[in-house]
Amino acid sequence: MEVRKDKILQEPLWALQQPTDAMPRVVPDNAPVTTVFFFTAIYPPSLKQKGLACGWFMNDRIKVVIASVACAAGVVGYYFSVGQPPHVRAGVLGIGLLIGVVTLWFTNYGRDFIAFARESYRETRRVVWPERKDTIRVTAIVFGFAVVMALFLFGTDKVLELVLYDLILGEGR
Repeated sequence: MEVRKDKILQEPLWALQQPTDAMPRVVPDNAPVTTVFFFTAIYPPSLKQKGLACGWFMNDRIKVVIASVACAAGVVGYYFSVGQPPHVRAGVLGIGLLIGVVTLWFTNYGRDFIAFARESYRETRRVVWPERKDTIRVTAIVFGFAVVMALFLFGTDKVLELVLYDLILGEGR
């Protein structure tokens, strides 16, 4: 099977790094679209670049399944412990969710989420927030507009009610 060098796969939009010359990912000319999609979208870019996509990603899948089962077990345990005191029920739910979150924390998804959360926090610190006076003024405009729209819709409803019931149907309410 001949492989063309111009068919090197590009990372999906969520990946920031492009393929390197040291490890090009090539697709045969006759590869079905699903195969191309599988190789580009399923494996995280960090694992594809290290060449560990097959082994390590299955480990992440298992961890995600374990995390999901732990969270579901916490929720189910909460509902099955109806006769128990509230702190016991909350403890069962909390332990299940905690095990799920800690398990998910050690996957690539968890590390990517932490990186995303840190970057989001940094970005919100760069935002220039409006002054208190501007915030109050804009909030007052929004509330005023909501009141005007409520009055308009109330008036429209009453006019249509009058026209339909009193004039057209003749049902004097």
